[in-house]
Amino acid sequence: MAGAYSCIIDGELTACDEYGLPNFHALHFHNGRTDRCVWAFDLLYLDGQDLREHPLSYRKRQLEKLVLKVKDGWLRYSDSFTDGAKLLAAAERMGLEDIVSKMWVMPYRTGSRCDWIKVKCPSWRERNRDRWRLFERP
Repeated sequence: MAGAYSCIIDGELTACDEYGLPNFHALHFHNGRTDRCVWAFDLLYLDGQDLREHPLSYRKRQLEKLVLKVKDGWLRYSDSFTDGAKLLAAAERMGLEDIVSKMWVMPYRTGSRCDWIKVKCPSWRERNRDRWRLFERP
């Protein structure tokens, strides 16, 4: 990959505090002490090539190469982890909202949540227990 002319990245705009932790309040009220960045999770298109049918492992390798070429802090690569329980515990300690798990061998499915799972951190569920109950299955 010499250089990309166009791409579509699945990611999330965040603002991070001075410790590098996401600060969602700062997205709306910039105070000069936060950096805004995009956490890149997946790569869907690259220079006109549709990558969605490739497995996540391939798309993540291409994404990592792309982010490394950007060499700028505004675009950040979201690593993959093999131990979801440890990742959820780390997210809990950092005060994050949730983690998303995708199967390494799956293609990207637009609008479908059957190929990925979002797990909320226990402290987030507790802080939002009234709101969370709206989403519980009977």
